[in-house]
Amino acid sequence: MQTYLVGGAVRDQLLGRHVRERDWVVVGATERDMRGRGFRQVGSDFPVYLHPETGEEYALARTERKQGRGHKGFDWQVGSEVTLEDDLRRRDLTINAMARNSDNGLIDPYGGCNDLASKILRHVSDAFSEDPLRVFRVARFAATFPDFTVEKETAELMRTMVKELADLPAERIWMEWTKAADQTAPWRFFATLHEVGARQPWFDDIDLEALTELFRRQDLRGSISLATVGWNHTETVTSRFVDGLKVPRRVSRAATALARRGRPLADPSKLRSEELLEHLQGIGAFRNGDGADDIFSLMESCEKIDLSELRYFAKELAGLKVTGVEGRAYGKALRTARLEMIEKMPPERFTSLVSRSAAT
Repeated sequence: MQTYLVGGAVRDQLLGRHVRERDWVVVGATERDMRGRGFRQVGSDFPVYLHPETGEEYALARTERKQGRGHKGFDWQVGSEVTLEDDLRRRDLTINAMARNSDNGLIDPYGGCNDLASKILRHVSDAFSEDPLRVFRVARFAATFPDFTVEKETAELMRTMVKELADLPAERIWMEWTKAADQTAPWRFFATLHEVGARQPWFDDIDLEALTELFRRQDLRGSISLATVGWNHTETVTSRFVDGLKVPRRVSRAATALARRGRPLADPSKLRSEELLEHLQGIGAFRNGDGADDIFSLMESCEKIDLSELRYFAKELAGLKVTGVEGRAYGKALRTARLEMIEKMPPERFTSLVSRSAAT
């Protein structure tokens, strides 16, 4: 029974990056051996176990064979005849197909170390094409390593895989995005998808070039930043996109609100009092929660504008109170009071609600 450190931990060690988690491969052991040593199996899809003390994942060396569609249609085989090289061969990229033995010696049968030095994202074998999720994984690694290039044959292989993207669960695509969103260059996630034609069905109506440029130019990051899709797309397209991808409610609401109300609020001087009040109410400026702050922050990211005055004015409107009325009449009276406050605003303050002095 031999144990090897594998995958991203080895890659990040070689790059001098912080290692967040460690994964291990066990060669020469059986499922019974693992349970006998106190390891606990994780689910039933793959022979992966948790170490009884560290909680780190240990997987039996295995081979896989594609049997169905999507990224779960695999049969796997474990046994004493499965070697470390067999296990590494099924992995996605050469930079993720390296291992270290118990003496810390590097095992690199597929040239991952050379590809790290050459800054290349290259598939390990033709088995790469059996899992369509790897299209999004490569896009994520492109965001993680912005100075790396997707190797030409790997890109061509990805183009042949796009027809199977519809078989992927939306949750897994969202997961890949959330990982890419916090990396060095999230814009490369979209750029890579655009380059290999990975549109249908998830990005079918989305202008990936415009989205890429927006993320690159404004250096957008964080999973909530996907809501900026609403900046360059209609509310209908945006709503269909976020619904299809099953994004969290916070992101979905921010995206559709940005599509409907973002650009009008970015230039409030062109709005009538009733329109300004409607848009502020529509983004949740008069309710508790993060909804309005999300929209204001996204607008500032998309345009490099300063909305400090608009934020403050929205809080003034939200804080208004009326007396002497109750029930439904209170809501009407409050709306009237807010409209009066907007209409009485000095022209110079109205034009200063949005400042573009921070634009570059």
